Amino acid sequence: MVIRLDDVYSIESDTYTYNLKRKRAKDSAKTSSYDVNYYPTLASALKAYANAALKEMDAESLAEWITNVKDVQNELEQKCIELAEKLKNARD
Repeated sequence: MVIRLDDVYSIESDTYTYNLKRKRAKDSAKTSSYDVNYYPTLASALKAYANAALKEMDAESLAEWITNVKDVQNELEQKCIELAEKLKNARD
């Protein structure tokens, strides 16, 4: 299973782990990705994504940082809703 989180990050699962992956742009038109880390649960992979996404955002004040946290939370909530809908449709 592959879950696209945004334009840069995705989570891929195998039998034992959830792999947080980050795209790496090459000089050519092709792009590749690399494993950021492996996680035992989807929840821990999502938490790592949230931390990585927040570290890449610029914030010059606490208010901006809080806004960024809320934005990441909203993105994750939306992805969870989309994934739940896909799973529901796959069962029907």
